[in-house]
Amino acid sequence: MLGRALQQHFGLKGRKLLRYTAADVHHPGLPRVLATHDDSPQAKRAEEIIADKRPYRRSRVVFMVRDPRDVIVSLYHHRSSWYRGTQSGYQGTLGAFLEEEIGSFDSLLRFYQVWEAARDVPRDFLLVRYEDLHTNPSVELRRVLEFVGVPNVPDALIDDAIRFAAFDNMRRLERRDTLKTKALRIHDAADPNARRVRRGLVGGYTQELTAEQVRDLDRRLAAATGVFDYTP
Repeated sequence: MLGRALQQHFGLKGRKLLRYTAADVHHPGLPRVLATHDDSPQAKRAEEIIADKRPYRRSRVVFMVRDPRDVIVSLYHHRSSWYRGTQSGYQGTLGAFLEEEIGSFDSLLRFYQVWEAARDVPRDFLLVRYEDLHTNPSVELRRVLEFVGVPNVPDALIDDAIRFAAFDNMRRLERRDTLKTKALRIHDAADPNARRVRRGLVGGYTQELTAEQVRDLDRRLAAATGVFDYTP
């Protein structure tokens, strides 16, 4: 959504929208935005998560979060289906993945806790929740645009960016490889879980986990403090 809005607002050409949120693009008035996974908690144990966020002290940080229960299920499908047949492919079950030490649910909770405690470290900090983007995308997208220094974007361009980034259209762009980027290129068209644009649901974890698994994640979530108000 951000890339599309910036493209349309500044009259930029081309299909590689992810470039318009990258720091190497220069255009008068265009903010320099770098997207990052930061500490890559999906590849670390909880105790390995770095708590020092001083490298961001001169930056303005848009921090996007999602319910960690949805994230861990999505990460499982990414690791098991997207990377199937490679050295990085996960071979176990979803239940086993929930208990992994590396990239575990606990790693994700710790990552959230670190950033909750470090909100005042960057020059400025904006929290964006995936669930709020579903509920009111126009308000959230405008918040982000204003935060990165692009105010007064016409409502029509906001609406266009939302339509462009709608699930069905993103699925279509992925299938056609319209954006010409490896990050959104289907590896196995026969496996719906191998898609980047997989389901896009809020609370979809309840459809894939057993009641006992949900209770376990809820228990661990309840025991964690400082996870951006996500609760059982």
